[in-house]
Order: sequence, then C-alpha cells, then structure tokens
Amino acid sequence: ASDYDNKVLLVNFWSTSCPPCVEEIPDLISLQKKYKAKGLEIVGFAQDHDPEVHGRFIKEHGVNYPSIPFFLVPEPTAVVQKFSAANPFRSLPTTFVIDRKGNIVHVQEGPATEKELE
Repeated sequence: ASDYDNKVLLVNFWSTSCPPCVEEIPDLISLQKKYKAKGLEIVGFAQDHDPEVHGRFIKEHGVNYPSIPFFLVPEPTAVVQKFSAANPFRSLPTTFVIDRKGNIVHVQEGPATEKELE
C-alpha cells in the first residue's frame, strides 16, 4: 500500500471474457499514459482463472498498468469484500477512484470512458 501513498488510485475489477471490460481498456491505458507522472496509478483485478488467456490479453492489448488475475490473489473474495463493504458492486467492470488520502471518491459500475474518469 505504501507504493500508492499520496497517489490517485483507480482500482478496476474486470475480466478478459467481459466485452464491456475489454471496451474500456484503451481508455484506461490512455489515462495511465497521460497522468502517471502526475501521480495516477491504475491497478486491475481480473476475474480470470486461466494464466495463459490473461497473459496473452495483457500483451496483445498493451496494458501498461498492473493487472492481477484472481488466480494469483490468495484470497480474492477478501479483496472484493474490502472494496464492496462501503460501495457494494454487482457487475463487471467496476472501477473505484481513490484519492490521495485513501478515500473512495467515485465508483463507476459498467464501462468508464476516459472523459468520465477524468
């Protein structure tokens, strides 16, 4: 967590098998390019269970931020519960915007565009 101190964090729950999730990836890539130097960090949590499918998707789409597939998360349910405790979400993709102080300031259910997240 200290890697993200004093940064704006976008936490995106998604899956390679979810068309709306895939649709928003270019916007997330663009945001990361545009704002990384200003303190934006994007982290994806992919509800994928096949390492090859996930790895190939990341390479083919040029994803420029960490995407952690659920098969690498020791307790994926705990991650989801931590985020949904304050803001329950029911669909993929869902993106949480966390300010520099660690507060969730926006929850976007469904695909988000670059303009919406800006």
